[in-house]
Order: sequence, then C-alpha cells, then structure tokens
Amino acid sequence: MPGLYFMVLAEYRQAYVGATDHPGGIMARIKQHWTGTKSFDRLIWGDPETSIISIDSFRALDTTRIFAAKTSRSFAGENPLLDRFPSKFMLNRIMGGRDAVKLAGLGGVDRIMKRRD
Repeated sequence: MPGLYFMVLAEYRQAYVGATDHPGGIMARIKQHWTGTKSFDRLIWGDPETSIISIDSFRALDTTRIFAAKTSRSFAGENPLLDRFPSKFMLNRIMGGRDAVKLAGLGGVDRIMKRRD
C-alpha cells in the first residue's frame, strides 16, 4: 500500500521517515533501502563532519521497528512528520515531499540538503 513509514534503528539512535506511492507499496520501498547499494562516493554527502549517512547503508537487521500509515497523500505528510523529531536522530539527508526536486532545480541541492551540527 502507498503511505508513510518510519524506520527505527535503535542501536544507532537513528530513525528515517519515508513516503511512497511505489506500486509495491511501503514494504517494497523499505526492501529497496535494505538491498540497495550506494557507490562509495555517495556514502558521504558534502563535508564528512556534517554529512548524514544514507539509510541505504543499513540493512534489515539494523532496523528494530517500523511504523507505517496508509495514506493517499503520503508525500504531503512526510515533512510534517519529519519536523516532529530532533534532526540529530534523523537519517533523512534531504527534506521530504515532492517539492524537494523542484527546490533543488531552482536553488541547488544545498537548499534542500540537511546536515549535522
């Protein structure tokens, strides 16, 4: 089903908020995170001291809990959910929602990229 999902990686004290309208639904999208590989140059985005590691760097056994909600407007709910948590605990590297691509095109990737303090 399409919707929002929240992956918790308790051992690392990190979490990830995602949204999908993928035809395979939430579970298919989560499996993409677990099975995908990032090229070495994409593991760190920007400065190594402030970069957030990609959720795709973790696997199924790193994920301790998954919360999911079916919604027809999943991308509209992604940023409000993401904003409810302190950024130091989040693995989201860019702002959520469909507008991220538009903003990156208009103002560059730096405008939507999140960094650690």
